[in-house]
Amino acid sequence: MKTALSLLTAALLAVLHSASAENPLESELFPPDFLLNQRETLGLNESQLQDIQAIVQDVQPKFENLKGQLEDRAKAFQEALHQAKPDVALTEDKLRAMLTQENEMKLLQVHLMLTLRSKLTPEQVDKARQLRAQMPQQAAANDPREGLPERLQKKFQQLKAAVEEKAAGGAPPDGIVKQVGAIQQLVQQGKPLEAERQLDQLISELRDGKKKP
Repeated sequence: MKTALSLLTAALLAVLHSASAENPLESELFPPDFLLNQRETLGLNESQLQDIQAIVQDVQPKFENLKGQLEDRAKAFQEALHQAKPDVALTEDKLRAMLTQENEMKLLQVHLMLTLRSKLTPEQVDKARQLRAQMPQQAAANDPREGLPERLQKKFQQLKAAVEEKAAGGAPPDGIVKQVGAIQQLVQQGKPLEAERQLDQLISELRDGKKKP
């Protein structure tokens, strides 16, 4: 009876991890906005700037296409979960398709950053590494995203416990499944702060409802 909630839990935690977890390649691969923002410090010349812009323009349509496909597959997975009695095999296939598409997007992002790095000199790569290493410490004090992955996972576990208590061993209410699915999409869309806000609101609503006679 808890199949839908269990599948949704696994899916959302997987997305939270993939979207927020520390990237071991972060110090070696440099996104285009970082390179452009640090162009003076890195000493990028006009030819390099033109190359970076051309590479980004070439990849952008491919990325948008993959993003659209990911949204479609995420919607199909969410619809499979919304069934009164989700078909386990079908729902797992929808989840697998969604994660496969997510991996394709990650591969394209890595390809983009590898191509951008190839346009830098060894000295610029070393300087970029140093700048990337300094950024987390500089941003931590004022960045609301600091510690966000851990907060999201902790709050989702609280939500899972509250939903299971409300369901009392049965299937979770469709409305709650839809709300959690919407939170999952926010994480996929790169909006973890909004996802956290909605998690807080849903947990509060469940707790308030539990207190009512």
